[in-house]
Amino acid sequence: MKDDLDNKINRFDDRLDSLETSQAEQDEKLLSIRETTLSRCKDLEKKLPQLIREIVDIRIELFQESLKKIEILVSQVLNRLKP
Repeated sequence: MKDDLDNKINRFDDRLDSLETSQAEQDEKLLSIRETTLSRCKDLEKKLPQLIREIVDIRIELFQESLKKIEILVSQVLNRLKP
């Protein structure tokens, strides 16, 4: 009887140890993922202002091109309206 109880306790301890080991491994993996993600976010945060500037510059350039095209069209229309 005592041996059975000792065996059960030992098996329970083994399972508990296995669970703790597995949990520690999972915690380590999650910590690694978190650190990688944090590092990538910091890199992106550093690049973000430059990316925003580039986007704004491109939009301004495209807007200016559109204005030039409108100016040309208006000029063409006005030339056609001249007697």
